[in-house]
Amino acid sequence: MDPLEILELDTPDFFVSAGITRQACDDWLRRFHEGSFTPLPEQSNSSYSVCVGQDQDRILQFRLKPSPLDADAINLARRIYGSSVPAVVVEAQLGDDDGEKPPVLVYSIDCMRGTDYSSYLFFFAAAWNSPRQLCSEDRAVEKQTHINNLQSLLCLPVEFHPIIQACIKQMDAVMRLPMVVYHTNLSKESFTVDHECQLVGILSWSRLAIGPFGLNLHVLEEISGDFSLQYGRSDFFDHKDLQCLFWDSLSRAVGGLTPKKTRSIKVAMIVGFLQRWGLAWKLATYPGPEAASTVDEISQFNLAVMKSYLIDPTTRFEGVKELLA
Repeated sequence: MDPLEILELDTPDFFVSAGITRQACDDWLRRFHEGSFTPLPEQSNSSYSVCVGQDQDRILQFRLKPSPLDADAINLARRIYGSSVPAVVVEAQLGDDDGEKPPVLVYSIDCMRGTDYSSYLFFFAAAWNSPRQLCSEDRAVEKQTHINNLQSLLCLPVEFHPIIQACIKQMDAVMRLPMVVYHTNLSKESFTVDHECQLVGILSWSRLAIGPFGLNLHVLEEISGDFSLQYGRSDFFDHKDLQCLFWDSLSRAVGGLTPKKTRSIKVAMIVGFLQRWGLAWKLATYPGPEAASTVDEISQFNLAVMKSYLIDPTTRFEGVKELLA
């Protein structure tokens, strides 16, 4: 997710901004897709997505027309990530251009099939194995952008400060990682799975950027467990096995990772996580020069996520302890 984009909410929030209702979308689906569609269990405030077809082999995604999917970005991503990036075409427009609220574009997205956890590995390995060249000036700008973002997060509670400061100190090591094209708004909701938990596609290729490998790798921790305000982070029973499988397989897929390079990747992951959740927290908590008069649910949720993944010694990223050593 773009670091300054607020936490994704439920689908109804998408329709608050749309010039068409969910009922109208569902009626259109029943009319043109023989009534066979299943809303995805995870939705976002930027779209409404459903599986269609007798075999549920395609995804239809409804997006606001002013926020279309970037065809050039998708084509670039397909050259790097291959079939992990689905083919996308615009199927229809619903709503009027001159309406009070914007119309909705309907995108048809192909599904992948029969893909297990190893697909996550190949998705990230493809980025490592397709590095991009940045000139020294662009590298300096990239580095300073991350440092500025991290320094701006020193408004977080003091318990986060040692982690933020350690990340800033490690930015030279992070910047020595391959520069890759990465999915900036990658989240659990981006990974579409079928009823057998097989990966069928990666969605929301609306924003791409070039930066150090690993900035969006924190999503692997998020998909191998769950989080709630009441219970905090809870890992799936095979979480540790999956993490070992990922790192061992990634090392083989990219020609070997030294302990030093693995450590730098884990620092990059924490840097990306802090920018993903910390800047969203800051935007909700400090909408102006001063703190907000009330702390809303988004701010509370973001802070709770960060405490669970960075502070709590029983649930934090395994790279945090090494970062602070």
